[in-house]
Amino acid sequence: MKKETRSTLPVLELVIAAALWGGMWPAGRLSVRSVPPVIVPALRFGIASAVFLSAGAVRREPLSLWKLRAALAPGISGILLYNLVLYYALHWAPAADGAMIIPTLNPIFTLWASVLVFKEQVTRGRVLGLALALGGQALVFYGALTSVSTGSERLLGDAFFVLGALLWSIFTVTGKKALERLSALELTAYSCYVGTPLLIILALPALPDVPPASLTTGFWVAVFYMSLAATVIGNLLWHRGLHELGAARASLCFYLIPVFGLIFSAAILGEKPTAVQLAGVAIVLAGVALSDRSRPLDALQT
Repeated sequence: MKKETRSTLPVLELVIAAALWGGMWPAGRLSVRSVPPVIVPALRFGIASAVFLSAGAVRREPLSLWKLRAALAPGISGILLYNLVLYYALHWAPAADGAMIIPTLNPIFTLWASVLVFKEQVTRGRVLGLALALGGQALVFYGALTSVSTGSERLLGDAFFVLGALLWSIFTVTGKKALERLSALELTAYSCYVGTPLLIILALPALPDVPPASLTTGFWVAVFYMSLAATVIGNLLWHRGLHELGAARASLCFYLIPVFGLIFSAAILGEKPTAVQLAGVAIVLAGVALSDRSRPLDALQT
C-alpha cells in the first residue's frame, strides 16, 4: 500500500500542476479586463518574487550575483517579454485561443530551436511529428478565422500568442543552458528576479490610469491565483513529481495543460472552441509526442 501511494502521489502532483497552469488562461483574461495589460505581469511576478525571496530568507540563502547572471537571458525572454506579449494577447483574444496555441505551438518551436542551437538529431519521426503538429495548428487557426466572433483584435491577439510561443521557446533553450549551473527551481526564482523589476518599471506609467473601482475582489483573486497557485505552487508540484518520475513519464502530464485551459475557459468565461479547433489540438499533441517523446521539460511553464 505504501509503495502504491508513493507512486500515485507524484502523478497526482503533476496533474494538479497542469490544472493550475490551465487555470491561468481564464484568470489572465479576467485580469486584463480590469487594468492595462502591462500592469498584470508586474503584479503577478512581484508577488511571486516576494514569495521566492521570503523562502530564500527563511533558508538563509542570500541573493547570488552569479545566479542572476546565469538567469539573465531566461528572465528577459521568459518573464519580461513573454508575459508582456501574453497579457496583451489575452486583452485582445479569447483565453481559449491562448490555451490552444501557446502550449501546443511552443514545443514545436522549442524542438527545432534545440536542433539549431544544440545540434540535436533530426530523425524521420521528428519530421513526421512536426508535419502532423503543423497540420493540427492549421486547423486551430482555421477554426479561429471562421468563427463568428473573429475580428481584427482577435487576429492580432492570436498573432501575439504565436509570438509568445516563440519567446517561450527562447526561454526554454536559454534556460537549458542555465540549468547546467542552476537547479530548476533556482532558474524559476532567479528568472523572476531578473524580469520582475523591468516589468514594474514598465507598469508604473500606466498606474495613474487605473480607476480604484476596477480593482475588484475578482481582479485580486485572479492575480493571486496566477502568482501563488500557477507560478509558485504549480512549479513546486511539477518539480516534485518530475524528481520522482523522471522527464519521460512526467512529460505526459504536460499535454494536459491545453486540455485544462480549454475546460476552465469554457466553464469560467463561456469560451467554447469549435470542433475543428479541438480536432486540431488533438492532432498537434499527437504530433508533438511523436516528434520528441523525451524532450527536456521547461523549468517554468506559464
